[in-house]
Amino acid sequence: MNKTNVFKSTALFSPSHHFIRTSLLANRWLYLSLGILLPLLSFCAGCSNQSHYATEPQLLAALSFAPRHLIIDNQNDYVWTKVTITLNSNFTYQTPILSRGPSSIPLASFLDPQGESFNPDKTQPHHLKVEVLEGINGKPGQFIW
Repeated sequence: MNKTNVFKSTALFSPSHHFIRTSLLANRWLYLSLGILLPLLSFCAGCSNQSHYATEPQLLAALSFAPRHLIIDNQNDYVWTKVTITLNSNFTYQTPILSRGPSSIPLASFLDPQGESFNPDKTQPHHLKVEVLEGINGKPGQFIW
């Protein structure tokens, strides 16, 4: 009777059963590992320091528009110098300095290459780019809206 039981128990653990159990266990571990690693890698990629990839430091700014003015709030801890603001990719405004805090700039001060002023009655602002040649530590920076 012992021999029969031993034979049956070894039959349960025959190489074919062992392979099936091992492959099922390996598949479970594979899915569990992927289920843990993929979200972890996604999280780590999202937390990476993006300034490593950017060529210029990002500027902190808040924008609002009045009927005839752009209000831009320099939220960095430093003054922006040698500033160019481009509105709708065609109209530019330049100033040697933009201090911390809010500043109001008349929309008519933005000029196209022909010298025409931006007219808010005819065109809506839809794109804005701030470029600073000297920001933090004298490095250039930009802000895009």
